[in-house]
Amino acid sequence: MCLFCGMLFRFFVGLVCCSCFFSCKEVSQLKDVANDTTLPNGAWRAVLDLTGELNPEGVELPFNMQVYQKDGATFVDVINAEERITIDDIRVVGDSLYLRLPLFNSEIQCVSLPNGQLQGQWKNFNKKDYALPFHAEPNQVHRFCEREEGATAPAIRGKYEVHFGLDDDESYYPAIGQFYTNDTNNRVTGTFMTETGDYRFLEGNYCDGKVFLSCFDGSHAFHFEADVVGDSLTNGYFRSGKHWKEKWVGVKNANASLTDPHLITKIVDSTAMKGLSFPASDGTHYVIGDKSHEGEVTILQIMGTWCPNCIDETLVFKDFYEKYHEQGLNIVPLAFEAQKEADAALAVTDKLRAKLDLPYQIYYGGYRSKTVAHERLPFLSSVCSFPTSIILDKKGRVRDVHTGFYGPGTMDYYERHIEKTENLLLTLLNEEL
Repeated sequence: MCLFCGMLFRFFVGLVCCSCFFSCKEVSQLKDVANDTTLPNGAWRAVLDLTGELNPEGVELPFNMQVYQKDGATFVDVINAEERITIDDIRVVGDSLYLRLPLFNSEIQCVSLPNGQLQGQWKNFNKKDYALPFHAEPNQVHRFCEREEGATAPAIRGKYEVHFGLDDDESYYPAIGQFYTNDTNNRVTGTFMTETGDYRFLEGNYCDGKVFLSCFDGSHAFHFEADVVGDSLTNGYFRSGKHWKEKWVGVKNANASLTDPHLITKIVDSTAMKGLSFPASDGTHYVIGDKSHEGEVTILQIMGTWCPNCIDETLVFKDFYEKYHEQGLNIVPLAFEAQKEADAALAVTDKLRAKLDLPYQIYYGGYRSKTVAHERLPFLSSVCSFPTSIILDKKGRVRDVHTGFYGPGTMDYYERHIEKTENLLLTLLNEEL
């Protein structure tokens, strides 16, 4: 799973009618979306409809948005707990409004209805004909249910031992749930950590004996629910879009643990890495083991622009590069993309590079498949997660392989991993050649 990525980062069929995805009748009744009253500033509650073959009963995935003005321009923040994803690419075309997500190849396409609500679809362009119905209502701040200030809610907090895929041994995998509540309302935040990454910033509520959590980041649409029974979370379901659904359970366990991510992926033949070549959009190639890289400490990052965990890791590696490049640190992202042709894939990676203002090239690894990644990197025992990072010392020897990435939503895990990685880099940078 990519998490996500190792599942990642995990999406849809939209509303299609007339020459657009809205009905002709609806279009005739729409307000002019350029009118200031169409997208008023303030809080919005947005919903993706997951109803489908796996969810015939109907399931809604809510998330929160904030619309505001800055320097004469309109911005929309997608909110997941402490995370803010700012949409600044907002286009009006006729009666339609397009909100382009900043990092991933997707957008919200909608129209404004006479009652002030938005209606349309979220479309993920990395998947063919993949869309989810979308609607949003202004002046709404709740997520799954109204926040009950002063209400007594169970203490859904701390570490939980979690098991996914209970009724199918092939899809089973362990996880750690890390949740946070307080004593003044029914809001719940947290995340799940697997052996290949985390589910990033989740936010939700305790409602009528159940806990609900969701996340929408432009790449994934995650929905979790479970019954709360004492220290246990039972009868749980995890949905990714409307094409993935699996059971899960959890029980509070302060000692819950997973396999060390440094021990999952191994080096099986170090000689097989020498001479492997990967192109960049500027016409250059990165060749592993080339003498021109001798004396550098290098992080090979197996990643993809479609993978939220990979973006989290990239931001950390960018910071490392800016701090230590002059001392000899090199970052080499190897991107595995939805585009099978190198030129098309590198056009996508260039957009990410510009958006994140990366001071180094991104190289094309191949098609976004763990099997393809393993074929391109035969010195590894497997590639079971995007991202996976490989740290080479000044002599080109592998000193560490880390599967997956625990991002900022994991808090202490994230901070400890950054500290441990930075200490290793400093040790390698200070070694004699």
